[in-house]
Amino acid sequence: MIDRRRRRAVYLQIADDIADKIRRDTLPPGADLPSADVICRTYGVGMTTAARALRELEHAGLIDTEPGRVAKVRVPRVLETVWLEPGERVSYRPADPDDVERWSLPLGVPMLVVTQLNHWRREYPADRFEAQVPRPDTRPRRSGASSD
Repeated sequence: MIDRRRRRAVYLQIADDIADKIRRDTLPPGADLPSADVICRTYGVGMTTAARALRELEHAGLIDTEPGRVAKVRVPRVLETVWLEPGERVSYRPADPDDVERWSLPLGVPMLVVTQLNHWRREYPADRFEAQVPRPDTRPRRSGASSD
């Protein structure tokens, strides 16, 4: 499980192990995570190491935490699609404090940035939106479009 001789920090090994349990559905979406005390006993580490492992999972977007509450495995949202127009480009950036407040973002969620050639941009939280390039036969029709 944890190998103290490895170069990878112990808190990252713990985060990797818990992340693996999340990916394998051993800890399904919405499940309570073990408390820092339980992590300490399970992995034989101190409270600081356990807290760093939980913080790592939160920053990776795998868990949600609230002060005074049990950390939970993040429940994935159904993503809304942002359809890209010709010439638009997609990138990501870290969320800033204004984004976190405006969108009520959990830690670790980046912003999806859609930029047009004229540098006009639209930004969306990446935990709620995905960008797609429509294939010609699946392009959504705009309201008021005529069907020839």
